[in-house]
Amino acid sequence: MRLLWSIVAFSLVSPVAAQVTGRLTGTVVDASGAAIPGVDVKLLLAGQSRPILTAVTTSDGIFSITGIRPEVYDVTVESTGFRKQTVRSIKIDPATEAALPAIRLEVGAVTETVEVTASGQRVQTANAEISTTVTNEQLSVNGEQVTFAGVNVGNPVACVFVDDFDFDWRSLGKRMETHEMFPDRANIVFVRVDDRKTVTLRIWERGVGETTASGSCSCGGALASMINDKADHEVRVITEGGEVKVKWNEGNEVVITGTAELVYSGQWPL
Repeated sequence: MRLLWSIVAFSLVSPVAAQVTGRLTGTVVDASGAAIPGVDVKLLLAGQSRPILTAVTTSDGIFSITGIRPEVYDVTVESTGFRKQTVRSIKIDPATEAALPAIRLEVGAVTETVEVTASGQRVQTANAEISTTVTNEQLSVNGEQVTFAGVNVGNPVACVFVDDFDFDWRSLGKRMETHEMFPDRANIVFVRVDDRKTVTLRIWERGVGETTASGSCSCGGALASMINDKADHEVRVITEGGEVKVKWNEGNEVVITGTAELVYSGQWPL
């Protein structure tokens, strides 16, 4: 007897809600102020010993941890040849970047620990009236500077605003996905703002490549447009795979709503 397995795929499960998270950034330097690359940075709940999220500093000594739920955390910083440093009591708020002062490592054994209390700068990114410089960052791809808006809706999304899609966005998306700024890679979303109530996307999904539709990327593209005051807090998001509505509610909840449609079906012999 041959069994048949039926395969049914849907483009979107609806509705979905995601809580806006926060971000932690900083730099690690030595006693002379020179950047230290390749430093292990670990995020832990305050008073705990098990890391929740990790990062590694870039060649410029920079680290960035995204997708952090609002809470109070500790951060440990370790590198061979330096004393381990722990930064305590870092408060992460929704849709906010906590920027730590430069973390200065002292030469010594890793088993030696230096402890400090956090006193970082916080930048609110949830207010659409704030200038675009709050969320916009740059990275270099093949010698060219690319500006993007970084947001997190459960996974990292780097949004590049474009006038149209008449360029090789697939090649750019592929290079950006694995850029050293994103040690765990990132979803790259190209956003064309059609008007304040409509945005159109092209999506390069990390680990997958070109994707015709994505719920989290749709939320990311919409939210980046809202944060940068390019769109209202409720928009239509159009992708090659369909259309959804994304709304940013009070309380920093982002809700995506769309229809569930049959994409393909088939049978597989077992």
